[in-house]
Amino acid sequence: MPTIPEIKISIENKDLFVKDEFVRKGNFQHSSNGNLIMFTGGFTAVFPVVVQNEKWAFRCWHANMGNTAQRLKEIAQCVKSSQVPYLCDFAYVDKGILVEGNLYPTTRMRWVEGQTIKEYICDNSYSKEKLHNLADRFLALIKDMHNRGFAHGDLQHGNIMVDKNESLFLVDYDSFYCPALKGEKDIIKGLPDYQHPARNKNLFANEKLDWFSELIIYTSIFAIAENPGLVAKYQLANSEKMLFSKNDFNDINSSIIYKDLKSMNNSRVSKLLEILSYYLSKKSIDELAPFYNLLNDSELIKTTGAAKTTGGTKKNGTSDAVNEPANKYVYCPFCGKKYYKPISKYCHHCGRKRL
Repeated sequence: MPTIPEIKISIENKDLFVKDEFVRKGNFQHSSNGNLIMFTGGFTAVFPVVVQNEKWAFRCWHANMGNTAQRLKEIAQCVKSSQVPYLCDFAYVDKGILVEGNLYPTTRMRWVEGQTIKEYICDNSYSKEKLHNLADRFLALIKDMHNRGFAHGDLQHGNIMVDKNESLFLVDYDSFYCPALKGEKDIIKGLPDYQHPARNKNLFANEKLDWFSELIIYTSIFAIAENPGLVAKYQLANSEKMLFSKNDFNDINSSIIYKDLKSMNNSRVSKLLEILSYYLSKKSIDELAPFYNLLNDSELIKTTGAAKTTGGTKKNGTSDAVNEPANKYVYCPFCGKKYYKPISKYCHHCGRKRL
């Protein structure tokens, strides 16, 4: 594989060595002192390039890609064919750049000018209306992802952008999952502060990779809309997380953030916390259901899993805890909807066979 200095030489002489015809028409960006602008991370180098007044990220590899090339081909085709507004234009070019006499793959992605979702939340923390609208847009996005069988795989603040029109975009598709990738290994596990503890043990990529992360993000948005002081208390602006950390997931009901949110006495936030406790009782992400299907479910804890007891003791000595198991209901592991356990081996909502 080429070195970064070798790649830079080829890019500086793009007319000869950049073989992606679209990118070759553009102009790579340089700093005020004339140096080629470049961002490095992992095994790649990214070069901003402007093509017909649009900014793109041109990415090259300086280490062996393994099976990444085939994955990116599938992902690029999926993004192109889906034509959804929240996925950026993305292309894989098998022979995108010539370096030292050898051709190497490249990708290009349309650059989103805007803020990360966390930056947007911090800047608008005192606007309940804006944050409620953000929560609604985020919910619409993830529902569409679910309907298509998509998952980002590393859903976190740095990979969700908000542009000047307040539209949401997902970026960085290395961990992206679409049905064409069924059977691929789950290699990129995502930021731990957004991941279910069982994600590390998950073997294969699937459409459920984001379901825990989605709850963490949605709960954070909604809670901050109701209590803007959480931004300062949990130092969101200077952190690499939302409100929750991976350590909280070890014993969520005893965590400081859980107690802070519970004390808000907001029915929706309390329900989201109940769902989070339920999620964390599961030993595999395959056992999760979409949180939005559970929000209005008074029978949430009465499932086949063994969730921890939630609630506590009231002043009169009675318990407000909800205990399980109660095997009256099960949740379809594919569509997440509830149905009565005894009726069939198949979910009557989506028709797929129960595990």
